[in-house]
Amino acid sequence: AAHATLAQYSRKLGLEAWDKACRHLQAAAYLVELMGGPLHPEAAKLYKQLGQNYHELCAAGVTNKHLAVDALRCYSDAIKRQNWRPSAAPEKRLNRGAGAGGENTSGAKAD
Repeated sequence: AAHATLAQYSRKLGLEAWDKACRHLQAAAYLVELMGGPLHPEAAKLYKQLGQNYHELCAAGVTNKHLAVDALRCYSDAIKRQNWRPSAAPEKRLNRGAGAGGENTSGAKAD
């Protein structure tokens, strides 16, 4: 939380401090992943903020060809983390030979 707060203050200081803001957001995302796992909801928020920082730096005219790519990667990563859902439990999956009503649709005779 401290790194995210420092990042907010750094952004308010102008373009020179944005590099520090990005580094603080990266550190905050790393710590959240380390302590809460890669799918912690706060990690998605931090990657979105990091993507916004990179995007705003590009819009401000900072000439770094990697900023746009980094922004897209952060946005993509945030979306993946927000939309992740666990797969269905194995016992809830249908058997291969059974149709929706449990009838055999494989063409083989049932005993």
